[in-house]
Amino acid sequence: VSHPDASKLISSLESSSKTNLSQVVPWFAEQMPTTYFRIFGEETQRRHLRAISTLFDDDLNLKTLSLTSHHGGAGGCPGRGPSAVYHTTLSRGAATSAAARL
Repeated sequence: VSHPDASKLISSLESSSKTNLSQVVPWFAEQMPTTYFRIFGEETQRRHLRAISTLFDDDLNLKTLSLTSHHGGAGGCPGRGPSAVYHTTLSRGAATSAAARL
């Protein structure tokens, strides 16, 4: 068995990621509260989006996802010290299932 062609693997992953993100990003923008966007900066939002996209990937079949974010990635939340930690657990449900996206 030979090693896979890296460029073909990259192309395949990029294609499936684009399809997945075209579904995840609108859901993310609608579902996340305004406070979330005020607390977390763009880099943290991108990290969260990458993680959340796994809930939309039917091949992975994940049921839950836990996110832990430290204030260091925040977009500037007054009154929160650098030691603030935020925990969120998301569950795969109707809103993230393939049937709901069709």
